[in-house]
Amino acid sequence: MNAGASDFDIHGINSTHSDEITWHGQFRYKRGQSKDSPYIRERDELANASYSGGWEEVIALLEIRKVDCGENWANCWRIKETSGSPSGFTTLHQVAWYGAPQRVVQELLRLGAWKLARTLRPSKSSRTRSTPYDIARDHGHTHLYDLLCPIVRRPTDPRALQALQHNLHALIKEQFPRDLLEGFFLPDLEVLTEFEHSDLWFPLNPESPDTRGRLGVHIILKHDELVVVMHKGAERKNYHISTYMVREIPEAVMRH
Repeated sequence: MNAGASDFDIHGINSTHSDEITWHGQFRYKRGQSKDSPYIRERDELANASYSGGWEEVIALLEIRKVDCGENWANCWRIKETSGSPSGFTTLHQVAWYGAPQRVVQELLRLGAWKLARTLRPSKSSRTRSTPYDIARDHGHTHLYDLLCPIVRRPTDPRALQALQHNLHALIKEQFPRDLLEGFFLPDLEVLTEFEHSDLWFPLNPESPDTRGRLGVHIILKHDELVVVMHKGAERKNYHISTYMVREIPEAVMRH
């Protein structure tokens, strides 16, 4: 049976279950942005509170963003003005570095923090991109090990996941201008294995409150394949991605 127009969500994907998460990939100012831009200012406020260990402020800011805007910022890192690469520390990485109380970790997990979020570059104490659990182990914060240990709810062959990610990134680079993408890290599909039902939204204009002009990529992982919708304002293109090919499809239909 074909799905009717009313069965499709705002991203153009028909799904019997929707647990969308957001990949906030921006790490550098876009053209026209400055430290005084409201979006940058709010992201800085969260990053500063997290960096200084102000957990009550971090939790309050995340709650406000979730209630007022329906957005999960628990996995955001700092957006930098310069071309330098950020560490990729999320709020949960900072908590692991400080060895914060367990209740803080529990609150961040409740607010949507990912255990499988990885740093964007090696840290001083790790030669690989680190999860919050890795950071806690590096610093000997044993009271956090059980809470931060990643749980994979959607087992996927690592080689298949890497092939899917390679094909996805190639498609994104083909569909969007290079000068736009150069300020973003593209989605790491490993985070999707942490969830039973995984819809991921990768916004390229995250500062815009107008969803009608949305610019970005919506991704669903199902077994060893992806269904992807590319959004360019009013234009929308649907794709099926396997480990060996990418093809455009008329409708993005995925049954969980």
